[in-house]
Amino acid sequence: MRSVFSILTGALAALCLASMGCSPDNPAAPEVVTNADAIRISALGNNFSAGFINGGLIQAGQIASFPNLISIQAGGGSLQMPLVNSPGIGSTPGHGALYVNGQGLIVADNVVNPAALLLNATYPVPYDNLGVPGATTLDLLQATDAASSQSQTNSFFDLILRNAGLPPGGQTAIDQVRALSPQVLTLWTGQNHILAGAMSGEPESGINITPASLWSGLFLMVLDEVESMEAPIVVVGNLPDFCNLPYFTTMPLGTMIDSSTIRWNMEEDLDGDGDDVEYILLTARLTPDYLPDSSGASQDTLSAALTLTGEEAALIRESVDGFNSIIAAETEARGWAMADVHTILSQLPGEPIPENFAFPNAIFPWLVNSQTGIPFQNTMSAYSLDGIHSSEKGQALIANAFIEALNETYGLSIPLVDVAAVENVVGFEQAPGKASHYGFRDSGLDQLKDFSSLLKKSE
Repeated sequence: MRSVFSILTGALAALCLASMGCSPDNPAAPEVVTNADAIRISALGNNFSAGFINGGLIQAGQIASFPNLISIQAGGGSLQMPLVNSPGIGSTPGHGALYVNGQGLIVADNVVNPAALLLNATYPVPYDNLGVPGATTLDLLQATDAASSQSQTNSFFDLILRNAGLPPGGQTAIDQVRALSPQVLTLWTGQNHILAGAMSGEPESGINITPASLWSGLFLMVLDEVESMEAPIVVVGNLPDFCNLPYFTTMPLGTMIDSSTIRWNMEEDLDGDGDDVEYILLTARLTPDYLPDSSGASQDTLSAALTLTGEEAALIRESVDGFNSIIAAETEARGWAMADVHTILSQLPGEPIPENFAFPNAIFPWLVNSQTGIPFQNTMSAYSLDGIHSSEKGQALIANAFIEALNETYGLSIPLVDVAAVENVVGFEQAPGKASHYGFRDSGLDQLKDFSSLLKKSE
């Protein structure tokens, strides 16, 4: 078995960007590596590649991103990234990333000037990690700034591509990756063509879910562009089962939460569309629908936008399967590696227990540690506080899926990340040592309603 460096140049030490500027401790002073033997690892994708965590882009989450972990595991040190200082830049304008404060509440700080948080904005060449939160596959091909993105308002393109000040300007993410001449390239795209519909609670093919047949054409164009770069090593990720994310599983059927209590075994219609409800979206916890009315009685029905029926869940899974079939066939045809993220994340429990839970507070009795009596915190979970994006542990699992694919396809010997040794720290810096039964309605969790605004409806 060969290392990633011996197969390419034999210069193991060359990949490490030796300057202090490459270090996460001093990200504001980057240094361009000019060593011809240096190996460049680049990442092309969206929020899932960028290290988006707790509903925002923040330095500690970016450093924990799977492309950065791959580089570190391969001996190459940290990648150059669009690092964002605390409190981060959230998907909701004017807010940072979610975190747990000293009272156990999930909150988000106000951000008046996001530009002041940028730690690596003057890096003189494109970033190694060009994952753009909210990016669609079409965006990889055509977006050069917020105005040219599918959403037409996604400012993360301006932050990451920096075309207004980075010569020659007018470049897409693919153009910028090409300029880097990567020798190892990770590609993970397609999630946002399905996720928008899933998060809406009312998925519909051709409206907010891109049909696989339409997405295939976009994906093939991206693959052709990547192939033209002639990168020696390429690894492409497939899509997870979105219905298994805590955003959809944290509120199990049979538990209705009003202002202070949990009601069990509801027999009433859960959804205005009918009683075939399989999932209650996390945003249901942020609506008044289940709060007592003026008479003190709880309301019975959630809107269709706050649940998924069996038919809707089936559409989401069928779409994921369709995308994954295309990914598998096309990567194999090109002789590239495919990271089976779908399988590795599907091995997590589908119930809201510690390994697959979004929050630090135990709002359900079975989430209390029977030995200590203390509610579980999501320091064990593969997912961050937004219920969609991976925690540090989740990023480690994803990194291992990519590393396993690289090792198997290219005969490499990159060591896996020790997931058990990874701690979920981001967002818990101020958390109390003992979790409490706090509610979420008055916290920063209302940011979750805004992430889908980054995702334009399918065309």
